[in-house]
Amino acid sequence: MCTWDPDIETSVDVCDFKQTIESARHEKSQKTKMEIYTKAWKLYTGEFLPDMMGEDWAAVENIACRDMYFDCVEELCHYLKTEEKFEELYRVAHSAAEIYPFYDWQIWEIDSLIGMSRYKDGLDVYKRTTKLMFDELGLSPSAGMLERFKLMGERTSQAAGAIEDIKYRLREKESIEGAYYCTYPSFVDVYHVFGRMMERTGMSVFLMLCTLDFINIETDDENQKYYSELLRESIQKAVRKGDFYTRYNIQQYLVMLIGITQENCTLVSKRINKEFNKRLTRRKNVSIDYYVASLGEVCND
Repeated sequence: MCTWDPDIETSVDVCDFKQTIESARHEKSQKTKMEIYTKAWKLYTGEFLPDMMGEDWAAVENIACRDMYFDCVEELCHYLKTEEKFEELYRVAHSAAEIYPFYDWQIWEIDSLIGMSRYKDGLDVYKRTTKLMFDELGLSPSAGMLERFKLMGERTSQAAGAIEDIKYRLREKESIEGAYYCTYPSFVDVYHVFGRMMERTGMSVFLMLCTLDFINIETDDENQKYYSELLRESIQKAVRKGDFYTRYNIQQYLVMLIGITQENCTLVSKRINKEFNKRLTRRKNVSIDYYVASLGEVCND
């Protein structure tokens, strides 16, 4: 005859679950209550003895445990949503929906995804759930599900509209060949960005200062503006599309040359000279002086 050995420590999961639920129900502190309910939620992994549902006592016990679990999950979901702990809410609701897919726990699952702005994932849950309910039970989506579906549709449209608007505003208004012209403050920002990138990637970046040299001649404001514009056009045409330039003052332009060697900087200056001379229709005694330095040298000075 077999008997139970009282010296062997044992535990019964159903008893542990019930005791934990009762402990939570009698707890006064809301935070502690939720911690105990979380423990109970983790203990519940499925229906009570599903292979013995034909036995009356097993069916009664199963319903009692299920109702306790439902109360537990409902309490946790309300609390977690109020506290905006959406990741934890998702775990609780998703687990409940896996065990009981026909009891609308997916509504809480969708609420958690909406809270995390994961509208596409929320719509996927909605589509799977409504298909399951119709295929298995012949039921249409509940009012709660339809409400969430409408909200996600609106949010998704707003997000899509917003990104399209952003993309439109960021797009260059004109398709211009050659180097990218920016204002001096913007050039300073680009300089700082590439200075940081150089530290991280070792990228080769050079700074070229182009200065108009009026050789032994006096120039008025009109002529200075004319030659300054010629130099701008020449830089725009001669320098690559991925490089940047700005006007430092009426006689000087700064050019940032990305991914280039010092030797090739000379080739760039020759191309600028060539473009400048092609455009030069007035007096010829104007030239361009160049000063080139690695961005690393400039940053360390």
